[in-house]
Parts: sequence; C-alpha cells; structure tokens
Amino acid sequence: MRKEVGTIKKHRIPQGKSFEGLLGSERYYEMKRHHRELTKKHRWLVRSLDDYFYCDGDRPDIPAVEILDCDWTPEQWYTRPFRHFYNPVQEAWYVSYAEQGLPPLSEYDYGFSRVETLILKNGNPFKYYFAKNGKYASWAIEYEGSPIYTMVNGVYTKNYGGKVTQGIFGHEDEVKSADTSFVIPVIRELQKNKYSGFYGKLVDEIIVRLEVPRNLI
Repeated sequence: MRKEVGTIKKHRIPQGKSFEGLLGSERYYEMKRHHRELTKKHRWLVRSLDDYFYCDGDRPDIPAVEILDCDWTPEQWYTRPFRHFYNPVQEAWYVSYAEQGLPPLSEYDYGFSRVETLILKNGNPFKYYFAKNGKYASWAIEYEGSPIYTMVNGVYTKNYGGKVTQGIFGHEDEVKSADTSFVIPVIRELQKNKYSGFYGKLVDEIIVRLEVPRNLI
C-alpha cells in the first residue's frame, strides 16, 4: 500500500535561530554534526532539489526524490544498495550500489555524493561503472549492443552497436580486433578476490564484446 507523504514523520536539521551568530565554517560544521547524529538515529535520508528530511520505517514510496539508506555500512557495498530512486514516468525503481571503500553516510559531509558502481532498474542490472587503481570500465545495459568500454593508461577500448574502437579520448579509431593488452589489466582488476565476484557479469560482457581470449586472462 502506498504511504502518503504527509503521513511520514519527518526529522530535519534545525534551521533559523539555532545557527544565528555562527560564521560560515562554523555553520557548516554544526550542520554536519546534526547530519551525523540524525543519520545514526534514523533509517532514511530523503532529498530532493527543494527539500530534505530524515525518517524511519519502510522505504518511503515517494517519486522523484533520492532515498538514502542511513543503515548502510561499508562492508555491505556489494550486497546492499545505498540509494533508491523512483521514476514515475518510467514506473521504475532504481537502486544503486556504492563502490568499495566508501564510509557510511554519517561520516560524509552534509550534502554528500558518492560513486555508484552498479545501478539496478526494477531489480535488473542497468549500468556498471568501475574506476579503481587507474583502471576504468563502464557498461550501460539499456539495449542489445549498448556501449561498453574499458580504459587503462589513457587508451579507451569500446564496443558500441557491434563497432569496436580503440585509442585515446577524441582519437579513437575503428579496429577489426582490439589490442587486448589495454583490456586485460582491467579484467584482472575486476576479478580480484576483494571484489567478491561482484563484477562477474561485467567481466563476461567485456570478454565477449571486446573479443578477449580467456586463455590470456
């Protein structure tokens, strides 16, 4: 059952007189302190362009706002999404997983943002993004042949609509067969044990779309 927005008990960072007389930096750190306390007390932080509040209970069923999970912990980076968003036009829930190594919401500055390494749309993979140790990979899973790329040492290798290109940004040439020496280091990074197999689907797609022989990995 849809929970009406008006029935949600909202908790907010104090405004107005509580910050009177504070300098800009003092005001910032005071807001950050309140943010830290509220994220530890409550289940969700809800943000839109013109509003924000903290609340409890089930995930709020509110369209077109960021819903951030205050209970998320760094150890859950690959098992639990930190961000939820409902697109009412598409009638789709998007949930996002944070990249490994990011702190909990309470330790972020007020008004934080963080890297999304996987986005699900209605429970299905929608986009992968990886950027670690000088190695990058991205796959937008919107339709068959949608773009996938890797990048290492400034060299991009892409497959878009069945066409493979390779080269530095802005100077990528179509190739019959990519130089896999610029792809394999990315695959090996994605396969490291510390990522617990989280990028397996992305790795398989890179191998197939960029034509990497498995015996070279």
